[in-house]
Amino acid sequence: MNGARQTVTVGPCPVPLPAGGDVRMRLGSAAMLAAGALLTAAGAASDLHRVAAAWMWGFTFVWTIVVGALFFVAVQHLTASVWSAVVRRVAEAVASHAWLVAVLFVPVVAFAWMPHAFHVFPWADPGHVAGSEALAGKAPYLNPLFFTIRGVAFVAIWAAYGRFFVGTSLAQDTGRAGADATVRMRRAAPVFVLLFAVSVTFGAIDWLMSLDPHWFSTIFGVYAFAGMFVTALAVVTLGVLDLRATGRLGSGVVRDDHVWSLGALVFGMSCFWAYIAFSQFMLIWYGNLPEETAWFQVRFAGGWEAVTVAVAFLRFVLPFLLLIARPAKTSVPVLATACAIVIAGQALDLYWLVMPGAHPDRALPGWIEMGPILAMTGALGLGVWRFLNRNPAIPVRDPLLDRSLAHHL
Repeated sequence: MNGARQTVTVGPCPVPLPAGGDVRMRLGSAAMLAAGALLTAAGAASDLHRVAAAWMWGFTFVWTIVVGALFFVAVQHLTASVWSAVVRRVAEAVASHAWLVAVLFVPVVAFAWMPHAFHVFPWADPGHVAGSEALAGKAPYLNPLFFTIRGVAFVAIWAAYGRFFVGTSLAQDTGRAGADATVRMRRAAPVFVLLFAVSVTFGAIDWLMSLDPHWFSTIFGVYAFAGMFVTALAVVTLGVLDLRATGRLGSGVVRDDHVWSLGALVFGMSCFWAYIAFSQFMLIWYGNLPEETAWFQVRFAGGWEAVTVAVAFLRFVLPFLLLIARPAKTSVPVLATACAIVIAGQALDLYWLVMPGAHPDRALPGWIEMGPILAMTGALGLGVWRFLNRNPAIPVRDPLLDRSLAHHL
């Protein structure tokens, strides 16, 4: 952190106010954005088809982090959670970038409307549809116009609720939101959670499952949610640990009790992801229907089998082994390592979902594939840095804050 900080007293604790921000986060994010933008531009000139598939990889990665963080914020209001008040602002910093998801969605619309230029969605190509009875039967749902309408509706819901929850919380800091701010957020939370369930399910179907429109899974929406939420939890946890280490959430604000709660959520959701992933695989493999098993067969050959094993280790085995012991959930090095592995696992999982259908020979990402995800992650990191640099790291006038500061397990 830069320079001396002014503080505001919350309960018994002095809370540092924004003053300069974390330079490491700013420079690292800026470097990622610049490098990713250059690689994306060079890749577009070299192989537009690969860049389009890579864009889907990067877009879905940022989408899962941002919307997962927004879900975390809503659930805290829905449950009137006490313990999470001191860490909620970090999730709000991420959730406030739902508008970025909307911006990144624009090229995805172009992929659907110009299939011959990008070769991303097979169902968008009239030639593919005419030659497939299955695709012709799905055409009333899988067509560019309805795809665009659904996508615009989804990103509008996320952007609107992100603005509402985050804007109301920030206005509450200054007293501009009124005495009923918390009540209004609690009333809005259950409505959003219902809309979230529908929009994330169909978003996952449209943007991931429809990349191979002949394949289907009845629990794919739950699979996407599990990966989304655990990744958002890992990002929030890393943010909290960083702010704690640099003094923004120190001085008794975030204690081991809060850190343990975050670690327990990361551990539990990693186990939940494993349960859903195995259930999806086991049911499809046991059913042995060619239109379902073919999707997995592609990922068990041609070098993809190593990626499949790596996804399982990064998404479940390593986080499980690292966090199963109670002390590990409050050990900063162990918890930070586990969260970093979870985030890397999400990135690899999405690559495993997106790339085999578009480029089955790309079991390992090349420089072209790395461009969009680096640029998008860098843009999100810069935005989060800017948010935390301009606002207090905790909701200083939240009515639950004093009880949250005193949280004990």
